[in-house]
Amino acid sequence: MTITNRQLGGWLLVLACVGAGLSLGTSACGGGGGGDSDGGTGPFCTSTSACDDGQFCNGTERCVPGDPAADAFGCAPGAPPCLEGQTCEEADDRCVTTCDVTGDADGDGHDAPECGGLDCDDSDARRNPDATEVCDPDGVDEDCDPTTLGDRDADRDGVLDARCCNGDVCGEDCADTRADVRPGSPEVCDGFDNDCDGSVDEGVQVAGYRDVDGDQHGDPSEGTMACAGTPRFS
Repeated sequence: MTITNRQLGGWLLVLACVGAGLSLGTSACGGGGGGDSDGGTGPFCTSTSACDDGQFCNGTERCVPGDPAADAFGCAPGAPPCLEGQTCEEADDRCVTTCDVTGDADGDGHDAPECGGLDCDDSDARRNPDATEVCDPDGVDEDCDPTTLGDRDADRDGVLDARCCNGDVCGEDCADTRADVRPGSPEVCDGFDNDCDGSVDEGVQVAGYRDVDGDQHGDPSEGTMACAGTPRFS
């Protein structure tokens, strides 16, 4: 059995009402026969994730308590993702253009692949082969070219920001504000990942002992690895 966020949110709402000693028929708990949250007193949702039922074809439900379309939990219906001239395939989370109706549902001048074109998302006019790839962490392929990542290189070290992604591929610069930090840079013992390999100070720490009293004689029972010159370490 699969439990959606929306179902979980509903159960939490029930538990909140019971815990507060309220009847599910009171307005505070969304009762009274009303279908929206207008005039209700909660408890309401606090995030979109609490409302989304995980279904693609009905869009992402939104957390907007007070919206006339919202339910008793404060969740409003999402906007269906597909356009006129398209059908929605829930199993594959995608919109399919019906070519005998139109080959270009989003009107961006590029036909959908199923209609012989190269538009990687015919339900979004911002995504097509003529668009400019944008550096974003969400992995959106704006220009329908999976090899491009955008052009953010703030420190001009020749390595793209790791927050620039296209699908599962991202840039490799873990600190795009420091030109000395990038893949291939020497690791320095400074508490930072200088070579962007996911480890900090690897191979540059030295063996020593904790020196709590600072007398330059470490406790032999407290051996550790640290950077040379670290306070209370000798």
